[in-house]
Amino acid sequence: QILGSNGDGISLSLGLTSDGRPAFSYFNISDKSLRYSEWTGASWTNESVDTSLTVLGTVTVDSNLTFTSRSALTFQGNDPHIIYYDALSGRLLHAYRSGTLWSKEVIVSNLLSGGSPAVTTCAAALCVSFYDGQNKDLLFAQGSTGAWSISTIDTAADVGSMSAVASSSSGIPAILYYDATNKRPKVATRNPDNSW
Repeated sequence: QILGSNGDGISLSLGLTSDGRPAFSYFNISDKSLRYSEWTGASWTNESVDTSLTVLGTVTVDSNLTFTSRSALTFQGNDPHIIYYDALSGRLLHAYRSGTLWSKEVIVSNLLSGGSPAVTTCAAALCVSFYDGQNKDLLFAQGSTGAWSISTIDTAADVGSMSAVASSSSGIPAILYYDATNKRPKVATRNPDNSW
């Protein structure tokens, strides 16, 4: 089945609602908008989430690989949450829908390059791994609407340009990420005392 229209589909992120319906977030490369589609059971919706973007950020892993900084989708119940990077303003953003209304907030300002977020739910909060492209560090954010804590996880050389985050049933996060300097994956897990 063909979904979307011309320019849709950059930086896809797939998720499932609490009742098992597929949904995905993505950028439209033509108008630079962030969009969201959800299966209703009979058809696909197509919603504009953020139409204020003018530049799609890129992440350079090495001389052979550069990619568009992705959108990252997860759900709390049937409410979608999308983490994404606004390259023009240098902000990591959180868009979320309640009912039919989309809202957005800033998680991190002055993120001059990078982004490349991954997200999962951690108990009642969201857990986000992302890349600080200026300092070449792996960062982590945890929180919910209006309240976020930011941690630096790894500063060794160039780390975190690609990452994935998961959580245990009790809300303890773990991050798999790429070490571009040594060309290998690394894993960070959070300890019970909140150290990594």
